[in-house]
Amino acid sequence: MGLKRLECLKKLHIKNLIDKMNSVEPSLILVEGVNDKRVLQLLGVKHAIMTCSGKSVHEIIDEVLEKGLPVILLMDFDEKGIQLEKNLEKELRDFKVKVDTFFWRELQRVTLGKVREVQDLLRYVGEISWM
Repeated sequence: MGLKRLECLKKLHIKNLIDKMNSVEPSLILVEGVNDKRVLQLLGVKHAIMTCSGKSVHEIIDEVLEKGLPVILLMDFDEKGIQLEKNLEKELRDFKVKVDTFFWRELQRVTLGKVREVQDLLRYVGEISWM
């Protein structure tokens, strides 16, 4: 399979992941920063998105509990993001919050380490014709 075809398939997979994310029950998506939030909105994500930057894990949990929605974790794929994802997943589950990490794992898998931060997804997929 040609390299160009493989890249197109990866981009299509990301589009399908976003479509699938938009089709799940109303959820709160947690990201690290405002640029991550902006990029997800530009990519067509329809769920509420909350940034975690500058907040403690306990402050994040309080906000999540206040909103009362299931959570989709979409932290960055660097060391800091991976650690934050693990901490939030554990803490939120301890509070009986429904936590979804499927999309985070799939985005990490399909980009093969070429995307280290959620905000880089837009650059990775290039110009998006499906929007």
